Amino acid sequence: DSVQGPVLAYVSYQNRDRNGHAHFDIAVSDTNKNTVSVTYLADAVYPAFDPQGTTIAFALREPYSTRFKLSKVPYPKDINDYTTEDPVDIFVPDAKFNYYNIYSPKFSPDGKRIAFGFFDDSTRGIAIIDADGKNFKVVSNASYDERDVNWIDNDKIVFASNRNGIFNLIEKTLS
Repeated sequence: DSVQGPVLAYVSYQNRDRNGHAHFDIAVSDTNKNTVSVTYLADAVYPAFDPQGTTIAFALREPYSTRFKLSKVPYPKDINDYTTEDPVDIFVPDAKFNYYNIYSPKFSPDGKRIAFGFFDDSTRGIAIIDADGKNFKVVSNASYDERDVNWIDNDKIVFASNRNGIFNLIEKTLS
C-alpha cells in the first residue's frame, strides 16, 4: 500500500514509437486514479512489487531480440513522488540462448529473493535469485515442465510440474 492506499502495477499497451508500433510498458495506478508509467517503449511485462512496496521487478525484452532479462526500478511510497529511472538489470541470460523468456517474478515474503519461471530454448523451469542480482540458481528439474512459482515462506516455494504426466503442485524447500 502507498500513502494514498492500495496500488496496482500492470502492463499497459498505450505507448507507441515514432513508427506507430505499440510497446508493452509497466504502469502503476492508485485508488485515486493517479497513474504513472514506470517504463516507456520498453516491452516490459509481469510486474511485481516487493513486500515493502519500494521496488518493482519485471521481465524486460532486450532491444530487437527474443530474449528477456529480469529488471527492477525503485518505487516511492507516494505515487506523486515517482520519478522515472532507468531499469536496473538483476539477471541477464547467458548469450548462448537465442530465445529466453522470463515469467511472473515474485519476491519472497522478506523481499530478499525473487523466484521466476523461464524458458531457455528447450527447458521450462524455475529459478531463484537474490533481489540484488547475486546467487542465481535453477531450482527445477530440467526433465520436466515446471512453472508458475510462488512463495509459501522465505525458504519454501510451490510450483506446477508435470512430473507424473499431468500438472500438479510441488512444494520445495530451498535450504
